[in-house]
Amino acid sequence: MTLISCLLDVAAVALMIYLLTTQKKQLDRVDIVDENFRSLIMVVIVMSAADLLWTIIGTGINQKAMTGDRYWLELVFNIAAVYLTTVFLYFWFYFLSWHLYHDRGYLKRRFRRDLLPMVISSAMLIGSGILLAISDGAAVFFGVAYSAFIIIRLYYFAYSLWYLYDYKKQNGYFRFFNVWAFFLPVFGGWLLQDLGVLNLCALGSAIGVYLLYASMAAKQQYMDEETAFYNTAYIDYLKELISKDAFNPCSAMVFDVEEGRGIKSFSEILKKALPQDCEPIRCAKRRIVVLTCVLGRGPLNMVLQDVRDASQVEGNVKLKKKNESATEFMERVL
Repeated sequence: MTLISCLLDVAAVALMIYLLTTQKKQLDRVDIVDENFRSLIMVVIVMSAADLLWTIIGTGINQKAMTGDRYWLELVFNIAAVYLTTVFLYFWFYFLSWHLYHDRGYLKRRFRRDLLPMVISSAMLIGSGILLAISDGAAVFFGVAYSAFIIIRLYYFAYSLWYLYDYKKQNGYFRFFNVWAFFLPVFGGWLLQDLGVLNLCALGSAIGVYLLYASMAAKQQYMDEETAFYNTAYIDYLKELISKDAFNPCSAMVFDVEEGRGIKSFSEILKKALPQDCEPIRCAKRRIVVLTCVLGRGPLNMVLQDVRDASQVEGNVKLKKKNESATEFMERVL
C-alpha cells in the first residue's frame, strides 16, 4: 500500500510536468497559458511532494515503533494537507476570475478580499505548529484548526460554484471550459484520501487540472491560425449548440476582403471593433462572417462603420427571416 501511494504521487508530479511542457509548446497559440493557471500546477506538485514525504517518513516511524513521534507528525501533516487543498482552491478561484473576465483591474479589486481566508488559514497553520510543539492540549487545537480549514475550503468551493452560476446566468453556455471535468476528479480524490483510501488527493487534483486544460485547449482545433478567428469546423460545433438551445444566432455581419488587402491585418482591426458574444468565422479564403444574437441592424451598422473607417473594407448585415430556423439562417449566411 505504501508503494502504491508513492507511485500515485509520482504519477501526479509526472502528469503536471507533462502539462507544463505542453503549455510551453502552446505558448504563442493558447491564451490560457498564463501564471494563474501555472499556479494550479505548482500547488499540485507541492501537494504530491508533501504526500510522498509523509508516506516515507511515516513508514520509517512505523518501522521504529516511535508512536509518539508519529502522533505529532501525523497531526502536522493532516493540517498541512488540508491547508494545501485550501491554497489550491484559492488559486483555482483566482484563475477562474481571470479566465471568465480577463480584467486585471477587476482581479486586483477582488484580490485583497478573496485573500482574507487564506491569510486566516496561514496564521492558523503557524499557530498550530507552535502549539503542537509546546502544548499538551494540542489535540484540541488540532480539531479546531482542522475544522476551520475545512470551512475555508468549503467557502472557496461554494463561492466558485456561485461565481460560475452567476456568469452562466448572464452569459449562457460555457464553451471550452468543462468545470465538472475539473471538480469531479479533484473532490473525488480528496474524499477518498480523507476516507483513508491511498494518497489520491494529489493525483485527483492533477487529473482535474489536466482535464480542465484539455477542455480549454480543445478550442484550438476550431481556430484559424492566420486570423485567430474560428474556422469552418466550428460550424458543426455551433450546430450542436443550437440543437441544445445553447446558441440562437439571428443576425450576421459579412465581410469580403478584396485581393491585395491583408486578411491578417484586417482581422486584427475587426477583432478590436467586435463586441463580446460574437462568433467570427473565416468561412472562405477572403470571407469572414460574424454571427451575433443582435435583433436589429442599428448596433451592427455602427460596427460596420467603425470597421470601414479603420480598414476601408465594406461589410453588410444579414438578418434571420421570420420563419427561418437558426440552423437554416447560419447555413444561408455561411
